[in-house]
Amino acid sequence: MAASPASADATLPQLHGWGRTGLRGREHLGEDLVRLTRPDDVDGTPGAPISRGLGRSYGDASLPPADRPDAIGTRFADRILGFDPATGRLHAEAGLSLLAINRLFLPRRFAAPVLPGTQYVTLGGMIAADVHGKNHHVDGCFGQHVDALRLRLADGTIRWCQPDDDRDPDAAALFWATVGGMGLTGHILEAIVRLKPIPSPWIWSESARVPDLDAFLAGLRHAADDWPYTVGWIDLVRRGRGMGRGILIRGRWAEPHEAPAAPPRFGPARLTVPLTAPSWVLNRLSVTLFNLAYFHKHPRRARRSIVHPQSFFHPLDGVRHWNRLYGRAGFTQHQCVLPRAAGDDAVRALLERVTDAGAASFLSVIKDC
Repeated sequence: MAASPASADATLPQLHGWGRTGLRGREHLGEDLVRLTRPDDVDGTPGAPISRGLGRSYGDASLPPADRPDAIGTRFADRILGFDPATGRLHAEAGLSLLAINRLFLPRRFAAPVLPGTQYVTLGGMIAADVHGKNHHVDGCFGQHVDALRLRLADGTIRWCQPDDDRDPDAAALFWATVGGMGLTGHILEAIVRLKPIPSPWIWSESARVPDLDAFLAGLRHAADDWPYTVGWIDLVRRGRGMGRGILIRGRWAEPHEAPAAPPRFGPARLTVPLTAPSWVLNRLSVTLFNLAYFHKHPRRARRSIVHPQSFFHPLDGVRHWNRLYGRAGFTQHQCVLPRAAGDDAVRALLERVTDAGAASFLSVIKDC
């Protein structure tokens, strides 16, 4: 995700996404999204083309166009407008962060239905990107747990939409166009989402070393039957007999008798990457050595323990500015989904293509969808 050219107005502050692609623009912050997103003239032209939350989108997805460098910042519009403990329905403004949801609701035995790799994302951002997590094989993506959205549309009107509104099919179509629509249908103002009841706010986790791709795929399939959360770190540098080796991780919410009595605490990251690393730091040799050490650091036997939900769901949040490790040039991320009908050979062909291309990575993940 290399940086794009900044806009011509050098007097504006720099806006950037997680991938450090940036341009100079204005972020309009406030607690009232209805006011901030209203049209700025009589012909219905919106005052800003996009909303942005915490700026964790890859590439330039959270940035306005250079010729119209205005964005609505939603992170101050983070009020909880209602919660029903009988159903888990949470009504909140789009700027409410997942970190706040974790802090407030995990001790109350409710969790977000889908937890992505970082908690530094907003409710509106999770809907716009339709994020997924380690429980995709059980619960799908985040949008499947959203009951209603309140939107400011391009013509300036505000309307509610639901996923299954038989009386208004257009509203249902608008809902599904917004979920995963990356903000192209308008500004998300509020949402109603169903949180999941949990027995405790802690995670029972098991992890095991896996010797090769065949064992990895079999392990994922087997774990999917019994575990709501599964994920694997996979070594995409290793070739030959050990290609596809890695560490398979399984998890579930711990039962009350298994978990510590006190709820988990959510604090700031303990480590910080202070400087942008030179581009040569990450190369095939350094990644090969890292992957070798990371694989053998895990014991041969399975590891079982009660872990903090932050370390299980959002492990990289423990290192502030860890994206600086990729240097100024950034990186290219590729994600794909292979159907089961394609078989294990399709997964092997993909891994062979990646390793043959020398696309070294120390952070390669495989999941069951």
